[in-house]
Amino acid sequence: MIDRVEKAGDTVTVSFGPDPHVSTFSLRWLSAQRPGPQGDGRTEQDKRLWKANDLVGALPVKRWSAYCDEGAERARVLAWVVSLGFAILQEVPKQDGTVLEVVKSFGYVRETWRAVRGARGAVSEQSGFHRTRDCSPHRQPLP
Repeated sequence: MIDRVEKAGDTVTVSFGPDPHVSTFSLRWLSAQRPGPQGDGRTEQDKRLWKANDLVGALPVKRWSAYCDEGAERARVLAWVVSLGFAILQEVPKQDGTVLEVVKSFGYVRETWRAVRGARGAVSEQSGFHRTRDCSPHRQPLP
């Protein structure tokens, strides 16, 4: 969450919360990061709408070893996730920490006092992998 943005000369300083993190960017650098007129691949028009029949014989499937070892294969899987909304990784080891390893390979994972969270919610909790009902540490737990 962005708490505050301040512009001074040719720089912009952004304060993030609730963590006390501050970053300063040059306006030139920020301008270079701006997506072009076609967007950045994450907009609704960039998504491929599909029905189950559209994917018969064309499921987005890769072996975990290829995903880990080959940059082009990882890029292909991540592109499927962006355009289709999912990908299937096969032969993923069944051991503690693997779900978190997979999620970390997709991007930043925030670790909190209560759980390790990806962009979509809890990945693992102190007592193991299970769904949470309430993500706020400031509220009473739901029954």
